[in-house]
Amino acid sequence: MTFFYVIPIFKTKNTHFSFRYFPSLKIFSIAISWAGISVLFPVAEASIPIDTFVILEFLKRFLILLAITIPFDIRDLDSDIETLKTLPQLLGISNAKKVGIIALIFFVFLGIRSNQYLIAEVIISIITGLFLWFSSIHKSRYYTSFWVESIPILWFFIILLKN
Repeated sequence: MTFFYVIPIFKTKNTHFSFRYFPSLKIFSIAISWAGISVLFPVAEASIPIDTFVILEFLKRFLILLAITIPFDIRDLDSDIETLKTLPQLLGISNAKKVGIIALIFFVFLGIRSNQYLIAEVIISIITGLFLWFSSIHKSRYYTSFWVESIPILWFFIILLKN
């Protein structure tokens, strides 16, 4: 999916189509790609069978990445073409933020069952939720390009501190 996000998969009437230009698919292709790269690739490389734990981890990663991606769509609202149909374009900024908050709630909920990193996930969900809630089209590009992008790094350090 990452490859086809950038590389056109077909062409009609001098227009190239990649996943990036499919209405409403952009945010989901990003979240699925990153969830796959960070969960499924390491599992496959380690020859670990895909079980319920792996599937839950993939779903959790998809949900947090969905929430982290929304501030980028909000930032790009003025520059994205209307045919992209990003969540903020379809639902409005406020409702897109609510979708992200709901994704974070499900992320934490899925981690409750048996997760040694639940506290880290709750902390990172709160931080992500705050960045999501305060994102706007008027924020500096550094807000998303530095602060929101650094959330996974912060998550890593929180896990290191816990251990």
